[in-house]
Amino acid sequence: MKKLKHLKLKLGIFMLAIFSSFGLSAQMTVSGVVTEGNNVPIIGASVQLDGSSVGTITDLDGSYSLSIPSEGGTLVFKFLGYSIQSINVAPNSGNQSINISLVEDAMALDEVVVTGTFSGRTQKNAPMSLTVLNNESLLRLSSNSQADVLRTIPGITAEGGGGEVATNLFVRGFPSGGQYAFTPLQIDGIPILSTFGLNSSAHDVYFRNDIGLKNLEFVRGGSSTLMGAGSVAGIVNYNSIRGSDTPDNKVQLEWAEGGRLRADFLTSGPLSDNGLYYAVSGFYRYDEGPLETGMPTRGYQFRGNVKKLFNDGKSSVVLSGQKIDDNVQFYLPYPLDNSGDAAVRPTGNDGETIYTMLSGDLAGFSFDTPNGTFHSPIGNGVTTDGGFLMAELKHAFGNDWRLSAKTKAASYDHWFNLFLDGDGTHNTPEDQENYLLDRGLPSDATFTYVDNGAELADGDLLFENRILWRKRYGGNGR
Repeated sequence: MKKLKHLKLKLGIFMLAIFSSFGLSAQMTVSGVVTEGNNVPIIGASVQLDGSSVGTITDLDGSYSLSIPSEGGTLVFKFLGYSIQSINVAPNSGNQSINISLVEDAMALDEVVVTGTFSGRTQKNAPMSLTVLNNESLLRLSSNSQADVLRTIPGITAEGGGGEVATNLFVRGFPSGGQYAFTPLQIDGIPILSTFGLNSSAHDVYFRNDIGLKNLEFVRGGSSTLMGAGSVAGIVNYNSIRGSDTPDNKVQLEWAEGGRLRADFLTSGPLSDNGLYYAVSGFYRYDEGPLETGMPTRGYQFRGNVKKLFNDGKSSVVLSGQKIDDNVQFYLPYPLDNSGDAAVRPTGNDGETIYTMLSGDLAGFSFDTPNGTFHSPIGNGVTTDGGFLMAELKHAFGNDWRLSAKTKAASYDHWFNLFLDGDGTHNTPEDQENYLLDRGLPSDATFTYVDNGAELADGDLLFENRILWRKRYGGNGR
């Protein structure tokens, strides 16, 4: 009888231990998204249950999921360059969603960047030299050209004297004529133009900045060749904003004297509850230009992407595209008058100061050819019409093994129309007598003004402009 009671007691203690064990191992799940101030997901942020070894890191879209004991505790969110945040999880509160927005730490020495590859890394630990401009920095620049942005980056000299496009980009230590010869311009890790060196088309002709850009990164040095063809001196890579669980909608309007108007927009967020997200951005603008030429700048650009997460956030597919139909004016210099002690802008035949020789009067210029009449597109300036489609696949296998694959197809029609400064021989204004003599023309030839047909006075000066137009068809892919 005593043995039976003793056996029952042991059995009771054993069952109590089992039930206690089950009680201690009861779990609840906490999940959410970690973002920065602009609702941009943070990749690789640490989520840790304080005082334990339980933790995880955020995936490609800033998402995390963590199982913790039912008695709750304090979750600590960390990311290099941002202030630490702590959230208390109440006991037995069940599965719940906690989204966190981290704030940049002004005392941080390192910043995590994407570097056009698969995942983020710190500038300190990256094997190459990096310079990063975030979304807020790009918005503050409010620039009209790549040159305005890129000249703020150490090691780069950017020349945008011709206007908004066709930036001449020089990297210290590399001889070139500019136009991204050794430093391609990329969007989301894929070059805008896939040919280098043997072309006279600057990459920024095919792309304009808008407010849908997450950041700009300049990766300098020979190791940048791992990220794209032609990147001997480095790459200039823009990363686009991608949608997240937090919707983001912005409109930016710009107006200025002289007939300038531009409207930018961004909208992003979830498309469904099963890991489908979108982001769309673009602009429309009209600008009569800093110089009164009668040939305005006008056009638009739309960009967008759709992202799908699967395999519990370990994999993602992104489809993105661009449509651009935009034109800008390309300005070349008019020679200054240096006959005195200082170079000054010359005075024209009408007594007014000369700023440019571009003129809308030539917008209708035409001539006959064996194939019909050719009408000059000089009034349209630098025109780009086309776009690209791109697909990205990413998957994390674990143990730092990852797959990243991208492909892109693009097609553009592009006109490059501009006035050249002078005729290549006489690049300064001349009086009519010398103009005729230098070119072997009859001495009794006469010139008239386009606007009123009046003959030039004897003391009026002439300056010969050439007109250049090139048309390109083509696309690129990778």
